[in-house]
Amino acid sequence: MPKLDRSLAIGRASYQRWLGTEPAEIAAAAEALRQFEPEHPCLLELEVRLRRALQIKGILAEVLHPELANQDDEDWRRL
Repeated sequence: MPKLDRSLAIGRASYQRWLGTEPAEIAAAAEALRQFEPEHPCLLELEVRLRRALQIKGILAEVLHPELANQDDEDWRRL
């Protein structure tokens, strides 16, 4: 069973690395992969993907709902 879990974690991480758009899902995939292979090459790419997803979500929130944005929501600018 651990081999199946490892394969599923690698598959999920690979999917999120290429197509992931939700920061929480990208972070969860990275964490699952980190449990099985802490030095896996995809981890760095997942971190980059996560930063970009956070930036995009922040930009979209500011553009689509500027009235809801506050100073705390500008974390994406620092990434």
